[in-house]
Amino acid sequence: LDLGSGSGRVARSLPNLIAVDRSMSPLRFLKYEGVLVTAGDLNQLPLRSESFDQVFLSQVIEHIPRDSFSLNEIKRVLK
Repeated sequence: LDLGSGSGRVARSLPNLIAVDRSMSPLRFLKYEGVLVTAGDLNQLPLRSESFDQVFLSQVIEHIPRDSFSLNEIKRVLK
């Protein structure tokens, strides 16, 4: 799972990955390339609990205000 995927640097380099960003706009190129994509909020991911082995947040956390970010949602989707 690649959270905050943006242009998809991580998503392009790993097979069988789902890319999530707050907007579908940056994900449109990944979708065209066949990567599974979805729009979603880091604090309320549109994904099933305990469904991912790994989560990537490359260059994401530093752009989120401290008071609006929690690792609980990431923990929820991890197996």
